[in-house]
Amino acid sequence: MKNKIFLIFTMISLLLVSACSNTNNTNNPTINDANMAKDQLEDQYESLGFNQFDFSATALDSIEYNKKYFENSKVTMINFWGTFCAPCIREMPELQELSTEYGKEDFQILGVIVDTFEGTDTNLDNARAIIEKLGVTYLNIIPNENLYENYLKNVQAVPTTIFVDKEGNLIGNIVSGSKDKEYFKEIIDTLISEQ
Repeated sequence: MKNKIFLIFTMISLLLVSACSNTNNTNNPTINDANMAKDQLEDQYESLGFNQFDFSATALDSIEYNKKYFENSKVTMINFWGTFCAPCIREMPELQELSTEYGKEDFQILGVIVDTFEGTDTNLDNARAIIEKLGVTYLNIIPNENLYENYLKNVQAVPTTIFVDKEGNLIGNIVSGSKDKEYFKEIIDTLISEQ
């Protein structure tokens, strides 16, 4: 079982390392239209392999969190990032700004550190150092086998950002690549108004 977990972790880490995306902030019609047709959104979700994010995982603060975390806000941004990914790290200060500009009842962020794994020390110190240096206070979780098997295996690049409602249902577009604060703010404002 440990070998299987290690193999899964290694394969996904290698895939993500080779796919770290440095998308600039130019318009991308596949992800920029906040009012994308429902069937197009369903196609996006199908490519990701899920349309609901139901998790139970330990955070860097050693507390276990689950899907009930989403009940706190109308919209939760889930940002998949890696300690190896410069574009991921570059966007984190602006994500932190977003996390403090909205009231918790409207918006919150959940980070998923893709190159860590529950029960190992792999990259945990590095992740903690990055978060501390950047002053990030939003929640960051450590993937476990369930998260890898059900969610991370289809995340093809980092950063990848998705949004969910209070029940963990995906809403809005999947955002691939690093984006700036204003890009995300437009999406967040639209999603909050629709909830």
